[in-house]
Amino acid sequence: MIKEDKESITFIEKIILWMFVMDLLIGKWIFNISENRYIYSIIIVYFIYMFITKKYNIEKSDLISITIIVVILYINILVNGKNGNFFSYGILFGVGNLLIIKFFIQLFQSNRRYMKEVFIVKLRKVFNGYFWINSIVMYKQLNGTYFLMRHYQNNPMYEDHITGFIGASGTHRLTLFWIALIVFNINYYLDSKRKATLLTVIIQLIYMIIMSAYNDNTIFYVLMPLILVEVYGIRLVKKIGIKKLFLVVVATIFFINTFNYLKTVNVEVDSFLSTRVSEKICQLANSEDENIDDEERIELLKYSLKYGNGYKFGVGIGSVSYSDSRLSRHFGMSEISIKTYEGGLIYLFELILLYSTYMYILICRRNSIRSKIILFIIVFFNILMMASYTQIFRIPQLIEGMVLIAIGIDMGERKLV
Repeated sequence: MIKEDKESITFIEKIILWMFVMDLLIGKWIFNISENRYIYSIIIVYFIYMFITKKYNIEKSDLISITIIVVILYINILVNGKNGNFFSYGILFGVGNLLIIKFFIQLFQSNRRYMKEVFIVKLRKVFNGYFWINSIVMYKQLNGTYFLMRHYQNNPMYEDHITGFIGASGTHRLTLFWIALIVFNINYYLDSKRKATLLTVIIQLIYMIIMSAYNDNTIFYVLMPLILVEVYGIRLVKKIGIKKLFLVVVATIFFINTFNYLKTVNVEVDSFLSTRVSEKICQLANSEDENIDDEERIELLKYSLKYGNGYKFGVGIGSVSYSDSRLSRHFGMSEISIKTYEGGLIYLFELILLYSTYMYILICRRNSIRSKIILFIIVFFNILMMASYTQIFRIPQLIEGMVLIAIGIDMGERKLV
């Protein structure tokens, strides 16, 4: 291990660290390419250098994970044969994003003080400045103006591109950035007790609620409250007092009243919540009800199970592509359909388990076995949900967003209890 020093992080590590941040904030807007192979190559070279210089030792978790990955891929080849895109879809669009999580794990283990006292402090300021600038751009993008939009030609749905500098079809990436920002700001408020920060959080949340109705960002209304409850609600329950209970009740009442007020004064928000959001909730909650149409992602999963040998070993990794024209419309819009089609439910489950394990290692600082189990279940559920709704294994920016949220959660671990 490297000595835990506030300034011990190397120049190369700083470059890689901020490369991830910039990739999330402006990467797709600038380049709009599949940059997986370049990102993974940089990380692999970094770990090789760290290993040669004896600043990093291969851990048991790495060996176990590599073994699992090799076994899964080998079994799939034995059953289905090797397809032309096997490497791309098995590595680049399968397990590759684990390298990003591993890089952050390494930095936290060796430079936790720097990450906590320098990086997070700077990152919160960058995120807040970016938010206000990006919010202005998003506002200008309303009503079909195409203001500063780039690379949107492949997706005819204009609302998906109202994301500012996040880039085309970026509502999922935008949501993760927003959640990370709110977590950072709440942690800072709990630490500093600055009323200006609390007011900032309220204003930002109001903006996010309204804008998510205009850019068809349904996942925001699910993911934002879910993660905030996971991060802060559970901890408040542990050591709740009369004062904290009163503050929670007041905050809840204020949020509900504000939310209802926004629905009243903004027809777009009210209409979106009453149709798109409520429809998806009903679809997911009543997936077995024949009178209610399946949510599209669930419908595509059922398609993969029925026609892609999904209950067994799929039809082969790399045999189909995201948005494959030979299959149903929007096929691969989430990982659960394409990974099930490629390698069956076993392949999908193992990927979710691997990503959950690495994300758990990144943020777990607990001693209690019970707390560790609860944390892993929460992490597993979140990865499962992201795999059900997004292309989390394929798109590096989604993992970058999830990692930054996890860092924010970890940094705020002791602020409420």
